[in-house]
Formats: sequence, C-alpha cells, structure tokens
Amino acid sequence: MKSVILETKYQTTKPTRTCPYSMLLALTKTVRHNMKARFFSILIILTIAFSCSKKVIPKNDLTQANLNGEVKQVKSELYELVQVNDTFEIGQQVNSRSFDRNEILVFNKEGNRVFKKEFLSNGKIENESEYRYEKGKLKKLIENDYYGRGSTSISTYFYNQKDSISKIIYSNDNFERTVIFERNKGNRTIKQTYFVEDTITGILIMKFDENQNIIKKTKYKNENTPIQIVEKLYNRNNLIIEEKITDYNDWGTLIDIVTYKNYQDEYPTELENNSENTIIENIFKKNILIEYRIIPPPSDYRIITVQKFNHQENLTENLRIENGDTLDSWKFNYILDDKNNWIKKYSFKNYKPLTFTKREIDYY
Repeated sequence: MKSVILETKYQTTKPTRTCPYSMLLALTKTVRHNMKARFFSILIILTIAFSCSKKVIPKNDLTQANLNGEVKQVKSELYELVQVNDTFEIGQQVNSRSFDRNEILVFNKEGNRVFKKEFLSNGKIENESEYRYEKGKLKKLIENDYYGRGSTSISTYFYNQKDSISKIIYSNDNFERTVIFERNKGNRTIKQTYFVEDTITGILIMKFDENQNIIKKTKYKNENTPIQIVEKLYNRNNLIIEEKITDYNDWGTLIDIVTYKNYQDEYPTELENNSENTIIENIFKKNILIEYRIIPPPSDYRIITVQKFNHQENLTENLRIENGDTLDSWKFNYILDDKNNWIKKYSFKNYKPLTFTKREIDYY
C-alpha cells in the first residue's frame, strides 16, 4: 500500500525544481537489488525531495513540469540518434525510454494539466489520462491503460470547507479503495485511513510539534500492527537535522538514520546515511542546484553517482564513477525556444549518440 500525503491539490507555493515521479521510481528500482540498498533508496528519495526545493514560485502543473510561459500543449517525440562518420543524424522513432517519452500534455489557462497521452513509436496509444476540475480543484482523474487487455481507473477527490482533500475514492474494474483524511485545527493532515469496502487496509498517523513540524509518522497495515515509523528532529530554526526510519518486516526490524548537515539558505548541502555511511551532496549556485552527488562508503568497489544541471534546471550530465574512473557518462544538450523551454534534446552515452527528443510547444 502506498501512502498518500496530500494537504491540498494546489498549494500557494512550490519549489522551483520539480523532480518527476519517474526519476524517483527509476532511482529506487536501481538500488532495490539488495537489502543494504534499501536504506540507500530511502536516502535518495528524501534527498531528491529536498534538492527539489529551492526558490518559491506560484504552483501549478506547468511549474511542476518545469515549463515557462502560458503553455497550452506539449508534444514530445523520441528518435534514435545515429552515428554517421564524424557526425550524427536523426534516425527512426523509438518507444519511450527512461525520462524521455512519446507523449502529449495539454494544460488549461490556469496551468493545470487537463490531458495526457503516451503513445508508441507506431502511433498506437499506450495510456491516456483526463483531469477534470471544478472551481480550480481537481475533482476527477480518469486513466486508461491500453496495455494487454486494458483497464480504466477513476480517482474522485472530495474537499473540506478549507479546500483541502478530505476523501479520495479510487476505482478500477471491480475494485474500489477509499482514503479518508482527518485534519487538526490548523487543517494539517493527522490521519489517513485506507479502506477496501469496509475493511481497513492501512492507516497513516502524523504528529506535529508546536511549530507544526512533522515529528512522527506511523504507518499501520491494519488497526493495530505498525509497519513503519519515521521520527524527525529539528533545530531551533525548525530545520530538520535527523530522520530515523524504522521498518518492521517478517524477517526483522530495520533501522535507518539520515543526518542533514551544512544548511545553505535553509536547504541541506549534505546528507549522511548513518547506517550505511553513505553521503549525498547538493551543490548550489545562486540558489539553483547545479550538482548532486551520491557517495557510498570507501571500499574496494564503490560507484559514485554525479548529476549536473544547467541554470534552466535541466539535467546536462549523469556520471557513474568507480575509484576515480568514469564507468558511464550520459550527456544531454538542449536547444531552447524564446520562453527558455527546451524544444530539442540530444542524448549521448559514453560520447556516442543515443536519442533525440523533439518537443512542439503551443502557447495561449
């Protein structure tokens, strides 16, 4: 069961950098191959969440997608990039890979996504989503998955008098799940209860300190059995300095401690996983994250991951380094339009052409 933590669909502010779920998922899958890496995956997700939080600007789906201006539609198409003698040329269209998709995104004038469609290189639709709003709030999400026999899922959102989520009903074929949100006087979520029909399938309880910082989150698989506890410590400036994650599994209890260090403009430039002695470093320049490093503990065989970003906050380089030698290098070059949105992206792996992504952007 995945926990859903929602204060409201649209808050008044958001981080400048927004990391797509696909990035979190890909990184999590990468490190999920052994038990020790389980701690590492948590650390990565926590760090990305922080490194995606620099400047505060108005929040909507456009800024979540790192798009500038009044965008109406974005159509992305992915092609092979083929080596030809000393240069390269664009080859045939290929299916989605990693973070690059064949897709169409449509936004309304408020910057909210109203439609998404992903398609294969042969033009066949793979999946599509429709977002329906009332008074600026998302009320219904309809998702059609055409893989295999195909399926349709519908998520319906309900709000309280303060425009915060009070209930979500998710239905798919003959299955229905409900999430109920309970809030305190400050409208903060203190409890989420998950139901399948009348059966409780999970509970998430959150506790806050007097400054409304989350100090404890407890996840239950039923009414009485905890499966995870997350405890947080803050300094006098309300900045998190330590996070302890305790997981209860059939094979035993796993405890992970993450320490947040060296704050710059209220954001940590270094995080250390005390259990595994793994360090993550964030390097900022003019309040923009320009480099991100994952550094495992010293050993005969360790791989350091380095990601670099440009001032448009686009990923320009991803490196895997073993004992000072680069094992793999991905580089990304962009061509921007007059709104500073990229419309062409060239991807290379180990200095060999890999893919080319073309984006057609229509504005209001």
